[in-house]
Amino acid sequence: MLTLDTPIINVNRVGQTTAKRLVKIGILTVRDLLFYFPYRYDDYRHISKIDKLIPGTSANIIGQIQLLQNRRAHRRRMYITEALVADETDSIKVIWFNQPFIVKNLKVGDRISLAGKVTGTNFDKTLVSPIYEKSTSNSQLHTNRLVPNYHLTANITQKQIRFLIGQNSALEYLVPKAIKELQKNLFIETEYYEGDLFCSLLKINNEPNYWLSHEKEKQELINLYNEQKKMLGILDLTENTIVKIKEAYNEFIQ
Repeated sequence: MLTLDTPIINVNRVGQTTAKRLVKIGILTVRDLLFYFPYRYDDYRHISKIDKLIPGTSANIIGQIQLLQNRRAHRRRMYITEALVADETDSIKVIWFNQPFIVKNLKVGDRISLAGKVTGTNFDKTLVSPIYEKSTSNSQLHTNRLVPNYHLTANITQKQIRFLIGQNSALEYLVPKAIKELQKNLFIETEYYEGDLFCSLLKINNEPNYWLSHEKEKQELINLYNEQKKMLGILDLTENTIVKIKEAYNEFIQ
């Protein structure tokens, strides 16, 4: 059973190598993982049709792979992976550099979600090195939502950290436990600042649809905030802390 103090090595899908890399960025326990907040979010909640894409802007599309191949660049020692992806309106060329493994992860006929910057012209649009994942009935983790971006080093990728933080196996146990603590004091300080536990739960709103299947717990947090928000002006909290709490709550209820 996971707790906030469970060593990161005991979390699902974390091996010895990954654990060592996580330690280098300060993630030693489940608590550290839950409090590892992103520095910004990319808004990919809107799915665009290919014929409506505008060069120079970022977009998220969903389509089917019609062509997928690797080739070697003539003048540089690099692989170029090319794909043609189509929806019901049009098709678009997609290019990745030095990621030849993509042809093993994807295949012609796959329905995928792509998020990134559109380049080229209105007559020759291209997605260059977009984030990609297969589009299934399950929630997307790296596209088609508010996508968190984390400060990373030590060979940890954005996809790895999003997966680890988004694992519902840990949240199923930890969220009810955290709510019980918040019922005693909504603005309790666990390690970083007053209200940090409350804010960490609100941030789960940006992980794969956790609250959509936990409406009761979400309403509990909303009720707790409405009951105790008047304490923000009474407690000896810094202005910065009050701003953090209010911003996290406003994002949570959007």
